[in-house]
This record gives sequence, structure tokens and C-alpha cells, in this order.
Amino acid sequence: MSLFFKLFCIILIFNVLPLHFFSQKSLIVKIKPEYKHLCKSNSLEINSLQILLKNYSYKIKQLFPNAYMPDSSYIFFPYCVDISTIYELSLDENFQTNDLTKKISQLPEVLYCHEKDYPELLFLPNDPAVGVQYYLHNVKAFDAWDMYKGDSTVVIGIVDTGVELSHDDLWANIAYNYSDPIDGTDNDGDGYVDNFRGWDMGNNDNSPEWSENSFGANPHGVFVSGMAAPSTNNGIGISGVGFKTRFLPVKIIDSMGVLSRSYEGIVYAADHGCKIINCSWGSPVPTDFGYDVVRYATYNRGALIFAAAGNNGNTSNDIYYPAAYPEVVCVAATNQHDVKWEKSCYGYHVDVAAPGENVYSTYANNGYTFGWGTSYASPLAASVAALIYGYYQHKLNPFQLRAILEHNSDRIDTIAANTLYQNKIGKGRVNALNAISQTVEKSVYLFNFQIEEVGDTSILSFTMVNLFKPLQNINIYVTTQHPYLSVCDNLSFVQLDSLQIVNNQLTRCRFVLNPNCPFDDEVDFFIHVEADGYSDVFYYRSSINKSYADITNGTITLTVCSNGRVGYNTLAPVRGKGLVYSGNISLISEMGLFILSKNKASYCFSGRHDFSTISKVSISEDNHVVRSYSKYNETFSQNVLNVEIEQQHVLYKTDSMDDVVKTTYRLINKNQTQLDSVYLGLYSDVDLYNSQKNIVRYDSLLQLMYVFAPVINGIHTGFLLVGHLPRCYYAIDNNGYAQSIKADDGIDVSELKQAVKQNRWSAGNIDGNDVSVLVAYGPIAIQAQDTVEFTFWMIMGKNYQELIKNTQTIKLLYDTTIHIISVAESDNRLFPNPT
Repeated sequence: MSLFFKLFCIILIFNVLPLHFFSQKSLIVKIKPEYKHLCKSNSLEINSLQILLKNYSYKIKQLFPNAYMPDSSYIFFPYCVDISTIYELSLDENFQTNDLTKKISQLPEVLYCHEKDYPELLFLPNDPAVGVQYYLHNVKAFDAWDMYKGDSTVVIGIVDTGVELSHDDLWANIAYNYSDPIDGTDNDGDGYVDNFRGWDMGNNDNSPEWSENSFGANPHGVFVSGMAAPSTNNGIGISGVGFKTRFLPVKIIDSMGVLSRSYEGIVYAADHGCKIINCSWGSPVPTDFGYDVVRYATYNRGALIFAAAGNNGNTSNDIYYPAAYPEVVCVAATNQHDVKWEKSCYGYHVDVAAPGENVYSTYANNGYTFGWGTSYASPLAASVAALIYGYYQHKLNPFQLRAILEHNSDRIDTIAANTLYQNKIGKGRVNALNAISQTVEKSVYLFNFQIEEVGDTSILSFTMVNLFKPLQNINIYVTTQHPYLSVCDNLSFVQLDSLQIVNNQLTRCRFVLNPNCPFDDEVDFFIHVEADGYSDVFYYRSSINKSYADITNGTITLTVCSNGRVGYNTLAPVRGKGLVYSGNISLISEMGLFILSKNKASYCFSGRHDFSTISKVSISEDNHVVRSYSKYNETFSQNVLNVEIEQQHVLYKTDSMDDVVKTTYRLINKNQTQLDSVYLGLYSDVDLYNSQKNIVRYDSLLQLMYVFAPVINGIHTGFLLVGHLPRCYYAIDNNGYAQSIKADDGIDVSELKQAVKQNRWSAGNIDGNDVSVLVAYGPIAIQAQDTVEFTFWMIMGKNYQELIKNTQTIKLLYDTTIHIISVAESDNRLFPNPT
């Protein structure tokens, strides 16, 4: 989903904002741990990043400079995450988001970079209807209160649109921070001045009052707070399941009505003592940043996060995040009769259900109203968890708390109206009475899932922790409904002690792929655990049968694909390492094949994805070379030429050849007629050092088109075509400078035709530019059912001299049509590159 569409959805919800209200864009950047010494509060001392951003107006901010890391003796320490190296990069101007994101991602100091995602509130406003708090009866709250009425020191973090601070049924249950009264001083030294009653993350002030926004003020958070922790037994309004439980309001909506500080709000709540955190919002876009924050709150801070499943279960039934992250409790909504609410999302990723249809709660202007949505089911489930946490005297880790909540829920998918959602509305509707009256003695938790593929056999691994009493005779087996998988292994353990963790070296299950298994397919795995009368099922979704792979000779690492792309199988999300030479940074941001004949073209760059895998990448290796092979056709092209392509990449292990990549395409004409005026070529967006400051030149003697960075006599990358077929070379200024075709906004068929018919020998002028290279063979004719082979050499050197030397080696071995001159003879140049 595009950022514009997500923002448009939010506009529809708020119904008050102009379409141009949000011009600033932000990127999330995480620095690798070994470069942590370069991280400052509002700057990054990374020269390559500063050069890359030289032409932008930007602000950079370290999001969590004081993020907590527990002691190494902590049981979950290996799974904790350091979020202190995460930055937000805000740009106040129009820019090519994807292009800049890719270039920052490829810097050696950067772990990941992606556009910041803005979630939406998961509720549907509706007119009031009859019924008052039926949900207290459904979740057995009255019976639970006979045993236990909660704990005022248990605090639920309400990460939402704000609260009504003076609401008669809410103000007394806010978790006030008496260590920092409102006096203009940060008395508790936590970095937030006067955060006496929560914090407004969106506007960075100490008032989480919902109504103070200039635009898009929304009382959603008022309703959610009333579902989680209203004042109970005060003679006013409504009651809360958690009874004495309090809440901490964390406002994440900014002055323009955007949920711009959603995940930052989770960190605030976790850092300020909330062991239960509610998120009644979401987005169908998973991000590394979002998952880092979830893992930080869970493992580092010991908090259990609840999130709404979503409200389009009667239409597209999207999967929303953070609800679908493994560590988060995903909550679906039910009605008074324990039937799934018509619009509630469902699926194997749902963990529990709670009433969310026609529920009654606090609202704006000291009022109350009815509402519908998983937004309201989620805080209700969170309030049951708060009751449990207090009952067990704060001694539960988040996985123990989750197990008690889930295993004591009432199974409802056996109800006739719910049979369509068997195993897709969680373990049941939450039950407060069962949760505090029935002891859970046996339970494990599975996490840290991974898939490793080795030929036609793949390995599913995970980590397991025993949450309660020691377990004997544990048996684990994996099932899947996927028709092309056969699971081979069962696992068993004689005993697991309490809180013992078994890592993924021991918990590994093999499965075999059927040859007809689709490529890059999504699979649902069900991991069954049985021990001493205890049984449970865990769910994990993953891609299998990967069509791409990495090859390396120690000097070059290349991701090879079977869809016409080179370096990256997909760009959104980024899957692949690119073309890495002599280090850990890719030299390309995009590379792919094109085939052109008259007015038809099939290609796989600039937003086009025309090729479909026939044979996924296979790799062979000996003492001299590493080879990859794959095959594909044009299934997805709008202008099918009816050809197939066999592709081979070769990396050499000898010192004289380890700086080159040989790529061979065999083009098979499947037509019964001749193909005329055929061009076959590669488009390469090469980025060396500062991607905005590269130059392309052509050496006519060597017939080599190459890219370098001016001033620096560093890495050079060249493209060499050999043999007797006609050839085309086109150097591209991506912004269209000096009548170049313009690659920044995509390349269409007419621009491809222009490029192959009109050689352009240089790009980047003198100072450099963002450049690309297009090289091709053609035009040629290919007879019906005939096959033609095309070879491309990508040649690299750590400097200009090495590039020329490596090129000469290839020319001598593979192309005798050109006389080779020495480096000295060709050294008519202005340092560091030829004129």
C-alpha cells in the first residue's frame, strides 16, 4: 500500500483534512552495532551519509538514545534488541523516496532504511444502539471480582489519540507520575519535562488531551481508555474489567492528524513501566523498525503488547501490524453471543477474541457512547491481562502472562455461526474468572522462527522456552496445509526444566519441497507440542522455495535471480544483497534484463516485472568457478515476444579473474516465425560512494563503458560486450540532464528504443550526477525456434588502473577482434580518469 493511499484512508476517517496536509516525508534508519560510536543525539558522523544528503534539506533525530538493555544474565537477553541506533530522517521537500531509501540502505554502516509507515485507527464509528456493557458478563468480570479486584500499581499503556483528562470516569485512573509534577523541571530525569499524566508524542508536549489538536482531533483514545481502565465502583458511568487497574495515556497523533509517533509511543509506554500495552491501530505494512520496537518492548522491557486485528474481515481481510508480529497478542472482535463480529479480521495469526460489537464506553465531552471495532476488543483483552498480572503479584514474564490468558479463554469457534472461522479467531474469547481461578502449570512458548533452504530440503527452526513447571516427554511435530510440502522430522525431549530455553540448533525440522511447488510461495506452518497431557499449536508463516540465491568467490558477492533481475529479487521489500565488491556495500541499486523487438519490449526494472520463473536458481561450484543457472519467460509482460531466456552467471576464483562477473543469456525464439530487430541488453543503476556524484565514460579502444566517482581514484565498474554482434551503449543521466532519457520517473518502451538506436557515450558531466548504464546487443534477427547466446562482462577494479588491467585480461581471452594497448599507452588522462 502506498504512503499516499494510507494517508488518504486516514483522511477519510477524520473527514476534516485537506489532501495536501502532510508534505514532510521521513525515513527510518538503523545503524549497525559496530558503528554505534558514530551515533550522536541529532547527527550521524558518517561521511558517506552526509555526502549522500548534501543536496537535501533535512533533519535527523536519534529516536531512542536512552533505550534500555538488560544485564546479560537475563533469561531473554539473547533476544533483546538495541534500538538506540535508530534514527528518523525527515526531509521537507519532494524527493524520490525509493531511490534515496535504496542508496542509504546500501551504506556499509546502515543495517536497514525504509520509509516511515503511518498506521490508521482500527475502528468504525456507528450510531448508538441498545445494551450497556454486556461484555462484562461475557468475560466473567463480575465473578472474577469476587476473587480479586485488581491492583492500582498495574498500568496499561494506552498508545492512541489521547484521553480526556477531566472525564469523570477516567481522570482518577490515570497513572500519574508523582516524581515529575508540573513545575517546568524534569524532576525524574527521564528526558520528558513535566510528564505528570502521560505524554503527547505527536506534538512532543506533556498534555495527552485528545481535543488539543489543530486538525484531526479524534476521541478514539477516550473510548479505548474506557474499555481498558475506567474508574470502577465510583458511582459514575461504567466499570472496567481491571477494576483498580490504571492506565497511562500516550498520545501518538500529531497536529496534522497523522499517527506519526505510533511505535515511538510503544517505547515510551514500555520505558515508563507499562507491562501491558494496547495498540488499537495498525497498517498492512510490516517494517523492520516496527518489529524492532515490538521486540524491544517484549524482551528488553518485559511488556506484553495487545493490538487490534482489523475491521475488514467481511471484505479484504488484510493482515495488520503490529497485531501480526509474533510477540503481539492479536485480538479479534465478537458480539454479545460470542459470534465473530461481521467485520472483524480473522486468521491463524489471531490469538484471542473479545467483545467489540456494540460496546459501551467513555467518550468525548464527559460522555458515553456505543462503538464497534477490534479497536475496542483489544483494550478489553488487555484489561483481563492486567487483572491476571496483578493477581500473580507482578511475577509473570510476558509469555507466562500470555499463556495464562490464552489457555483460560473460552473456545468459541465450535459455535455454529463461527465454524467458518475454525482456528482463525484465536484460542477463544477471554475469560477473567478462569484466568485467575485456574492455574496453568504446563505451557511452552515458541519464537525466533527461521527457514533455511538446502536444495529441495528446507529446515524450519525455532527457539522454545518452558514457561512453568518441568515437562517430561515433550514431542513436537509440524504440519502444513500446503499441497507441495512433505514434513520429515518429529522432535522429542526427555525433559525441560522450568524456564529452560532450547535454541534452534536442537529445534530443527526438515521438510521436502515437491518439484511443482510455486516459487517464493507463502506457507502456513503449524507446530504441535505435546507433553504429559499438555498440548498446544503454534503458527508461523514464511516464504519457501526461494527462486533466488547468493553466489560468491570471496571478492564478489552477487544475488542471482530467476526473474530477469540481477542483484535484487524484489525492491519493495528489498530482497537480495545486490552486487557487492571488495567489502559490504552494493555497487548497484537496480539491474535487470530487457528484450526489445520493434514496438514490443519485456523488461524487469523501473517498476516493470515482466518475467516469470521456469527454473529457480541452481548453483554449482568447483575449484575454479562458481556458476548459477536459471530459466524464465515473459508470463507477466503486456507485449509478449514469445521467448524464453536461459541465464548463467559465473564468478572466477583465480586472482587474475576474481574481479569480473560473466553473465550469459541464451534467448530462445518460441515463435513459428522470425523475430526481427531484436535487442537484448542490461540496464544498471550503478551507485559508487555518493550516488549523486557518479560519471559514466566510454573507452573506444577497449569498447568498455564504465562508471566512477570523480576526484576519488576508487572503485570503478565497467560493462564489456564481446564478439561480432552489433552493440549499443547508452549512458544515462537519471534526471534527464543534457537530453538524456530520464530514468528517475521510469523508462518506457519509447525510451528503450531511443537508447538502443542512439549511442550516448557519457553521463555525469564533470562534477558527477546520479547515473545509469544501458548496454545491449542488436539489432539482429532470430529465426523461428532458434537460440542466440549473448555474453555480458561486468568488470570491477579498486581503481582505474585495475579496471583497465582486468578488462585487458578478458579481451585477450575472449575477444581477439580488438588490438589491446597497454595502460601506459592509454594513460592520456586527467587524474583520476580519462578525459
